[in-house]
Amino acid sequence: MSLLSIKNPKHLIITGASSGIGRALAVEYAAPGVVLGLTGRNENRLQDTARACREKGASVDFLAADLQDTEKITRWMRQFDQQHPVDLVISNAGISGGPKDQDALETDAELRHIFEVNVFAAIQVAQALYDAMKARGYGQIALTGSIAGFQGWAGAPAYIASKAALHAYAESLRMKAHPHHLCVTIIAPGFVDTAMTAKNEFPMPFMIAADKAAQIIRAGLARNKRYIIFPKRMYLLSLLARITPEALLLRLAARMKGKSPLP
Repeated sequence: MSLLSIKNPKHLIITGASSGIGRALAVEYAAPGVVLGLTGRNENRLQDTARACREKGASVDFLAADLQDTEKITRWMRQFDQQHPVDLVISNAGISGGPKDQDALETDAELRHIFEVNVFAAIQVAQALYDAMKARGYGQIALTGSIAGFQGWAGAPAYIASKAALHAYAESLRMKAHPHHLCVTIIAPGFVDTAMTAKNEFPMPFMIAADKAAQIIRAGLARNKRYIIFPKRMYLLSLLARITPEALLLRLAARMKGKSPLP
């Protein structure tokens, strides 16, 4: 993939664009000559994102759909790609998780739902245009994981496992894609000020604004980084947890009543 097309993608698809990081990324990339394909569950908010992008001069096509409707989304992505050969796919949509009762595990239904959205649906978005990009000899794919995917924690086992699984998949896809001149990046944010984090009832250190997160992500994608991890201080905390004696981690988990200090 040429350095020019990495730094200045003209045709992009972003999932989860109706709010949060996805919306911020759409607005960040919006510019004259750019064509955006946006998906999200909430049609009203998606229309608002499209309006903001058009005000910046971009052309926008969007699809209001649940990420689990993978056939519908894949079909729409491929139709978009036929008209606008896609430079960059950002598989960003996902859900949070964790049982309300911190002494309980996620139910079977909650466990399945988290993995269906955060792993299977996210991967299917990443794979939807892989063959088309491979045939063209260029393309970039990014998947949004989480700093939480680097360290297990009691508060949300299924959510953390889903992000760890997504990281492992993306690392493997990056290796597979490299000989075909395709780029794959894992986005691993900490706490970002979005509607999703607004529901959390625990301290969220080093939180940053969604528009700042979008700027960091865009800069990292332009450099074809394997991982885009931010904020750095939160990542250092997760690395510290990996080398902390388990006895201390268990005491900390007990004091926090299972709530995760990681996003």
